[in-house]
Amino acid sequence: MTCWRSYLSGAVVYRCYHRGCRKYSQYISIKDATLFEHTHLSIETVLHLLFLYVANITIYDQLKHECYDESEKELSTVTISDWLTYFREIQLEALIRHTAVKIGGVNCTVEIDESKFGKRKYNRGRQVEGQWVIGGICRETGEYL
Repeated sequence: MTCWRSYLSGAVVYRCYHRGCRKYSQYISIKDATLFEHTHLSIETVLHLLFLYVANITIYDQLKHECYDESEKELSTVTISDWLTYFREIQLEALIRHTAVKIGGVNCTVEIDESKFGKRKYNRGRQVEGQWVIGGICRETGEYL
């Protein structure tokens, strides 16, 4: 499928030139059925946030300093938090969809456990930073994930 990018009235659209496509000769907005669909932010701002997320920059102050909305105002902490959560959900869905390994089966017992590895601030209170690790093992076959 060959797509063509165009700018019509300020909106980014695609047009399919494949004659067998049911969308042939129709202009389709880049916001339709993508992560840009229900956002009030510009595409550039969302892509910049996504780039920083992929670069593993998740410090809110740095993200607020680097990303601006259309009116050149810093993004709020709530907006940044919502987008980072959304990116994590997309990443998890893709991981689940493309993971070919499945353990267990009929009459198999699978033990699943999760742990959070991190450090506490001044060695007291709740854990501030950390990484969740989830795993499972099949009792009968010894397969693990």
